[in-house]
Amino acid sequence: MEQNTGHSILASCTFDGKFSPEEAEALFALLDLERSTLLSRLAEEQEPQNTTFSPAAVVKKITGRKEHFQSLEYVIQSRMPPTPPPDQHAVASVLEALAGKGLVVHQGRQYHLSDALYAVAGRFLIIDNFVVIESGRLDEAGTLWGGSAIVLQAGVNDLLYIEVHGEEVIVKCITGFELMDLAGKFMSDPTLVTIPVSAAPATPAGEAGTKTCPKCGAPVKEGKKFCTNCGARIG
Repeated sequence: MEQNTGHSILASCTFDGKFSPEEAEALFALLDLERSTLLSRLAEEQEPQNTTFSPAAVVKKITGRKEHFQSLEYVIQSRMPPTPPPDQHAVASVLEALAGKGLVVHQGRQYHLSDALYAVAGRFLIIDNFVVIESGRLDEAGTLWGGSAIVLQAGVNDLLYIEVHGEEVIVKCITGFELMDLAGKFMSDPTLVTIPVSAAPATPAGEAGTKTCPKCGAPVKEGKKFCTNCGARIG
């Protein structure tokens, strides 16, 4: 009998984890669609399968209302600056780019996840927890540099790491040990803190403590950089 604490079958799941914001949105929408379908099939006691979806379904998922961290699309959009909603043609082009990377499969006029990402969707049917890592430093010129990442946890051992750098989104499966090691580096290595951060707007006089989250509208205490309700970045 052998037990490997902290081990996940997704740790060996290899894929190109660097995306443009448009690719990340389309991929996370496709993951959400697959997760919903898998949950429905399990509830109806049907055999799970890798389902195909049209670009129109992906657009609907990207532009639809999302309110909580059970939506991967909500997670990725909460980490990126607001962008205009994509049209069907633009999403189809992005899905073709993802197919070229081997992350999705083009089948007729529809697309489904690669085997590796289908495994990710199956393991992340329910997100149990999320961890936000943030670090910052002030240089001699008075510029504030920052870095942040979010890690989604499903069950005990499955973790999905997401880091957004302007025009690049990094997504990868990691283990619990890697998360602890990464957190230590993130907080101590100044070379990891490379993103210039704009100063948050000052709270108007007489309204101290009344700042609200731009994503969910929950009240946020002065000085907080992430919403304690939804995890969205503040400022």
